[in-house]
Amino acid sequence: MPSKELFRRSPVSNPRGRVSSHFGLTRSPKTRLTSGLPSRSPNAKDALTGHSFFATLLHADMADAEVVEGVVEEALPNTLFRVSVDGGEPILAYLSGKMRLHRIKVLVGDKVQLQLDPYGGRARITRRM
Repeated sequence: MPSKELFRRSPVSNPRGRVSSHFGLTRSPKTRLTSGLPSRSPNAKDALTGHSFFATLLHADMADAEVVEGVVEEALPNTLFRVSVDGGEPILAYLSGKMRLHRIKVLVGDKVQLQLDPYGGRARITRRM
């Protein structure tokens, strides 16, 4: 029976003098194994903040939206609600993901907390009071 040494893959050298294994990983002499790709920054947001377009998208998040309170007037299909806000006309609002996940029921007449969309779209119901 042949020895196990015949079945091992032998390392192949690149033109740069690096040794690569069959996994596609390269290693320079006397260095640790790397994938050959540039290292990733520890925080992806730090890498994107240098670009003005991406910085604008990061800051236009719903977390910075205005928070108001209102009363549910009407329950519509697909967890949409018509909510009346103090001193204004009714707003269409949808149920937030955490409220859907934990199956928190919202009924007509409930007082709710809303996050208004900065672009004037639908509001998000974040809390039932």
